[in-house]
Amino acid sequence: MPLLPFSNKPPAGGANTALSNLASVLINHSLLFDTDSAYDIGDSGNAVANLWVDVIAAINGVNLAIRTNTSDGFDNKEIRIYHGDRTSPSSTRGANIILQGNEAGYGDLLLKSGNNAGEISFYAGVLQRKLIYSQTALYSDSDSMVDLGTLTKYFDNCFFDKIFLNATATIDGAIAGQHTIVGNLVFSGNTGLGFGCMFVDGTQVIVVAMTQDNIAEVEDSVTSAEDGWLAGALNNVTFPTGGTEHYLTVSKPGKYEVSWSMSFAAIAPGANIEIHGGVMIDGTAVRDKAEAHRTIANNSDTGNMSGTAIFNCPNGTEQISLWLLNTTNDANASVGHGNVRIMQIGGT
Repeated sequence: MPLLPFSNKPPAGGANTALSNLASVLINHSLLFDTDSAYDIGDSGNAVANLWVDVIAAINGVNLAIRTNTSDGFDNKEIRIYHGDRTSPSSTRGANIILQGNEAGYGDLLLKSGNNAGEISFYAGVLQRKLIYSQTALYSDSDSMVDLGTLTKYFDNCFFDKIFLNATATIDGAIAGQHTIVGNLVFSGNTGLGFGCMFVDGTQVIVVAMTQDNIAEVEDSVTSAEDGWLAGALNNVTFPTGGTEHYLTVSKPGKYEVSWSMSFAAIAPGANIEIHGGVMIDGTAVRDKAEAHRTIANNSDTGNMSGTAIFNCPNGTEQISLWLLNTTNDANASVGHGNVRIMQIGGT
């Protein structure tokens, strides 16, 4: 049989061996390589302009990677999915990224910057967790439009540094500005509402120097034995040292309930005398609430007074102490026992 001369000319309507005439050739078969994972389409210097496919499938259980060229001098690469032409994408139709395994499968969407990754994880079609690293935030693009959980689907635990509520926010969904807690409010560790107490335990009597009709702070200004008060439990409230131990200082603005009591006697009263007492804030006696009075009959008479009221401390630095007033003469008072308790119960 005679040999036919070789020719690289394609059959009529077919591709040539150089594949240089594919613009006019319709391919009606699959393009298959003779070796797995050995050949590329394009390279780092000659890219394919547009690749039109229905499905990109990774085979043999390997990962599918989409990478951008790192040698072209450009930063901040983008991989975009358009609905429509890339130069004029549709403004009314969306583009979706779908991660789909089997029904009970597990999938991640990792957003990486170097080796640091933010992770959105799904298991069996349910959002599992959201992990965002420093200098990032998770928020809605519209105010009061997005929920976390539902009335029947709750989170097990939520961990925050702070929770900020706007002026009309509700926790229980009932009345704006009112937050209802059903059950016990339990604090753990060294936490809780602001509170503090100080007391005179009877081991050291406080002598208060008084002149008639002049208010005197309850501190030991006569015996120079410091001030006689001792600190009790404190939280967000401080008690001074160094010779001025006669007041409690709040550290948070708010309204505080103050309860106080004193047992005292008059030193050489000379006659029946009337003693008033109450709460002092920053060295100024409060006369319109928590004031009490007692008549002391003689040297052996001991009186007791007490009071309770709510005070506004808008600065968060106010000093809380007690005062006494002798409305009869200049006799001093000796305080054998005293108690002051303050507790924050609200904001300003």
